[in-house]
Amino acid sequence: MERIKNYLINFMRGRYGIDQMSQTLFIAALIFILFAGFTQNFLFEMIGIALFAYADYRALSKNIPARRAENARYQEMVRNIKEKIHPTGADKTHRVYICPNKSCGQKIRVPKGKGKIEITCPKCGQKFVKRT
Repeated sequence: MERIKNYLINFMRGRYGIDQMSQTLFIAALIFILFAGFTQNFLFEMIGIALFAYADYRALSKNIPARRAENARYQEMVRNIKEKIHPTGADKTHRVYICPNKSCGQKIRVPKGKGKIEITCPKCGQKFVKRT
């Protein structure tokens, strides 16, 4: 048993291993394969196998900088999705709007329940009307 453990340790030395993106790929692959088993859908099974293969490729890769860059892009994408679902600063008593000026993009927090109000961006001075 000790020999197998040492072999695996030596085999993984210098390889990237499992990160958040690989974990997500493994979970998605498992879901696709389980769904394929219930529906007898060959396409879902192939997608699941492809996801498993890609996750394994990433875990066993020796190109560590490339895998770190992929994981950083993945985490940024997840942060952006979370930000769109629940913007920072939004709560039960306030809404967050983004300045419509393309070059500005300032987030502006305003109280809820005030009806239609004119909002002035504190950064660029752009005025716009929103319902709170």
